[in-house]
Amino acid sequence: MFGMNFIVTAALLYSTSIWTERIQKKLKRWMVWTFGFGFFCDLIGTSTMMYVLYLTYHFSIHVWCGIFALILMAIHFWWAIKSIRNLEKYQKLFTKWSIVAWSVWMLALITGSPLLNIFLK
Repeated sequence: MFGMNFIVTAALLYSTSIWTERIQKKLKRWMVWTFGFGFFCDLIGTSTMMYVLYLTYHFSIHVWCGIFALILMAIHFWWAIKSIRNLEKYQKLFTKWSIVAWSVWMLALITGSPLLNIFLK
């Protein structure tokens, strides 16, 4: 439950930063901070859940998708930091890949849903 609270917070923060940037068509400093805090929450939540995984030795599509999404969000966060420093190349990369990265992360979130796991078993 502890880890899940951080994951839900990360989802809210990621969604806020990604969709606000998409709607306004410009990445602003507060969006990068929001994204960064979401990434921090994701790291805490994922670390907590990885500890539980280590105890149970349970690997699934959710685990692999989650690891991939976390790596993708780390790269995406790096692009956000670079783009806020007025590096246009990274702003374009951030905008171009933001919905893809967010979608992969949401897929990881959904595949870890307890309700979905009931149907997958």
